[in-house]
Order: sequence, then structure tokens, then C-alpha cells
Amino acid sequence: MQEIICIKELKAVKLGLIEHAKALQGTWYSCTKTIWQSWVDLTSTSPTMMVDLRAVFKVLDEFQIRFQIIYIYSELNPVDALSRLCSADLWSLSPRIQKQFLVRTQRELGSAVNMDAFAFRRSKLASIYVTPGWTAC
Repeated sequence: MQEIICIKELKAVKLGLIEHAKALQGTWYSCTKTIWQSWVDLTSTSPTMMVDLRAVFKVLDEFQIRFQIIYIYSELNPVDALSRLCSADLWSLSPRIQKQFLVRTQRELGSAVNMDAFAFRRSKLASIYVTPGWTAC
């Protein structure tokens, strides 16, 4: 949560690459100018980014993935604004407190809670949830 957006996006690229390396070939798209520049230069002044860049390049080499970097300008990327949401939106209660609230809410409603109206994947309390700016997941 405390990392800057370019480090978060590079971590997302790394994890996505590791997960789908066998199926990936061809073009890569990057919407972060810092990541784009780091890939062009094959380096970064950020030690944190260098760890992830090395991991990305290792997977690229191991699976012989070729990539072309295309920078996507923020105004052409409709989800860019959502990626910059304040981290205060991502807070969550401890699991013990969540369970207490769920039990009380279900008792008051007389039924199970089956949708979390204000959640992200990590903070959801039900299998169906809604993230600001998105539809139910």
C-alpha cells in the first residue's frame, strides 16, 4: 500500500508474467511511463524496481518471450484514474471484527449477506462485491 504507483504496476506485470508466461508472446503494453522507460533502458534508479525488473527479464529469457513496449497515454487509458484511487479506500477491519459485524448484520436482516457493496478483491466480505467505478465482480 505504501509503494508508489510505478512499483505497484511493475509488480502486477511481474506477477501476471509469471502466472501466464507459457501463453505470452509478442506485444506488451505499459501504461506507466516509469516502467516504460525502465524497460527501454533495462535499468532503474529504484532498488525495489530493479528486483522486479530482474525477475521480469529472467522469465522473459526463460520462456523466450519477445516484447515490444508501447506507452499508453493516461487520457487514452480509461482505467488509469481508478489505479490512482487513494489507498484510504482500501482499508479493512480485522477478521474478528468483520465476523462480529457480519453476524450482527445477518441477525438484524434475518438473512445471509451475499454482496459487499463497497469492496475490493482483498477486502471483500462476500463472494459478490462492488468496487468503486466497476460493476459487481
